[in-house]
Amino acid sequence: MGRQFGIHSAIHLIASNLLELLRFNDSTNRYHVKAPPEPPATLTDAATIAIDASAAKSFRLAFTAAVGNSRTISNPTNLENSQTYMFILVQDAIGSRTVSWGDKFNFSGGSAPILTTTGNKRDILLFRYDATADKLDHLATQGNL
Repeated sequence: MGRQFGIHSAIHLIASNLLELLRFNDSTNRYHVKAPPEPPATLTDAATIAIDASAAKSFRLAFTAAVGNSRTISNPTNLENSQTYMFILVQDAIGSRTVSWGDKFNFSGGSAPILTTTGNKRDILLFRYDATADKLDHLATQGNL
């Protein structure tokens, strides 16, 4: 059975990730936003989607009709321990595209969240890599955006 995160763990992780976006300036005694992170790496839609985690920490996948209704996101290579990874999945105009996940993706309760199937909508999923367990633990999903 997959590892479960309590609400306090999730809040702590989100807060620590937000702090990574801020920098303290001693001369002004204030926090300032750091330079924006790099844009997500674009993944190529295919029946099986390969991911090299050394290329980016966030990824964007736009579904296409040419691939059909379902695709598999394979286990990423070159993962970094304790690193957070973001996946942005975008439906095409038709919608109803589905995703299955490699076995390194660890979802609470053992089941992946149901993604938006509405045309031109997107879902954002966050994962944190645990090298000891060799799993990408699912942290959050924001859907139907």
